[in-house]
Amino acid sequence: MVKSKTFFQIRKWAIFLIIATILSILQSTPGLFEFFGIRPILLLPFAISFSMFCNEKSAAFMGLFCGALWDCSSGRLFGYSSVILIFCGVAVSMICSYIANRNLLNAMVLIFCALLIYNFFDFLFRYVIWNFDYTWSILVFHMLPTIVYTVLISPILYLFCRWLYVKLTVSSKNIDYLG
Repeated sequence: MVKSKTFFQIRKWAIFLIIATILSILQSTPGLFEFFGIRPILLLPFAISFSMFCNEKSAAFMGLFCGALWDCSSGRLFGYSSVILIFCGVAVSMICSYIANRNLLNAMVLIFCALLIYNFFDFLFRYVIWNFDYTWSILVFHMLPTIVYTVLISPILYLFCRWLYVKLTVSSKNIDYLG
């Protein structure tokens, strides 16, 4: 049986989208991975790790999908996270294509930068703009520990994403064409 390249592309995208959906469920499950009341963000490191291995269009689509899943489960305005993740994913894809190597250290730095960008806009539009009391305590006791916790677990997501991407790419290159 001859399998086309389209079959392998569909299979690769289906696997990555299912994994993003599972990560969304894990991220929104109350009490799961909670450490002193702080839970990590799982979708952002996954989208950034995926973006390191693909082109800009694929990175934008994964950012859109992960952001939409995140918005559905977090109660934010639909599309808010998608816009930020599309921007970060495309930027990471371009950085890894033209400037930086794809390795664990760069992944952690890029995930940290994406988390800073996301949390900056989140802090600005959800707290500062409305002039809530104790906004700086939210930043210090909730947002910064979440960033640190997410960066500490991001190597797991990066290594899994790299392993899966390499496995799926190698299997798609071993296509036996007739003629």
